[in-house]
Amino acid sequence: MSCTRCDEPTVDLVVPESLQPYAQGATVSVCTNCLTVEAGEGGSGHDLDAISEDLPEGDAGVGTLLLVDLLDSLATNRADIEGLIDEIEADGADPMLALDRLANDPGLDPAVDIDRRRTQLEQLVL
Repeated sequence: MSCTRCDEPTVDLVVPESLQPYAQGATVSVCTNCLTVEAGEGGSGHDLDAISEDLPEGDAGVGTLLLVDLLDSLATNRADIEGLIDEIEADGADPMLALDRLANDPGLDPAVDIDRRRTQLEQLVL
């Protein structure tokens, strides 16, 4: 399947049950280029390396992608962002470090300015 925003390939991922309140369903489709997240048609796992090797492994990686998706509207999504940060940390990853790595991944062209949003995010939740 292709991304509706940039026409690049997407990867369908299973959303862990603990993260489903922050997702558009039990599976999501994530663009391998711009990181746009849309409702999926049925994922088979966590093929996160197809998106970026800089993502945390497992549930934390899926949570990080959901977090990036919410960064376009920090004020509106504040409660969900705070919840996702807690979930990512509980899974043993550093969400701010993960955002830094994604922002600097030369293979990505995120739809959201992660660097700018990360600075705003720090002010919002820390």
